[in-house]
Amino acid sequence: MGDVEDEIFVTTLRDPNAWMQKANGLLAVVAAFDHKIDDAWRDAFVSEIARAIVHHTLPVYLMLNAFALENILKAFIVRMQRAQWTAIKQIPKELRTHDLFILSKTAKTQATAPAYREELLRRLSRSSTWYGRYPIPVDSLHLAPTTLSNQEKRDLSYTTGADVDEIRCLVRDLKAEYLDI
Repeated sequence: MGDVEDEIFVTTLRDPNAWMQKANGLLAVVAAFDHKIDDAWRDAFVSEIARAIVHHTLPVYLMLNAFALENILKAFIVRMQRAQWTAIKQIPKELRTHDLFILSKTAKTQATAPAYREELLRRLSRSSTWYGRYPIPVDSLHLAPTTLSNQEKRDLSYTTGADVDEIRCLVRDLKAEYLDI
């Protein structure tokens, strides 16, 4: 790479607002589907079409939300650690994960601190890595229950109508916290 490419890379990497702008773009796409998801959840118990929408569309909706949350959390991390990244030519290890729970711990956000949000973050990570893109994970181990921080084993393969509202609250809380810093 040349000097110009290196400068563009470092400048963009170190700009937390670039990460937030990418998140906002993803959230704009998500917003276009909000009413469809809300209607499908409402009607899922009485309509086969609504059940099909939930079954086939919700994983993609969750994946896009997970991508947005990943960028928001990375904006927090960039804001905290960008001074260290002055002559870097690749994404730092702190930003190479797609695991929202790990990113939330690195970002040290208040919005992701409550224990009840761990399971949601882990299920959203599942959506971003395979559930929103493929019919199965790379191996059967990813279908097994996961051990949470409190040592409870949890099955992450479910979704509920409350997930959509909880994701919206989490996004709102993280964006407000980002603006308050």
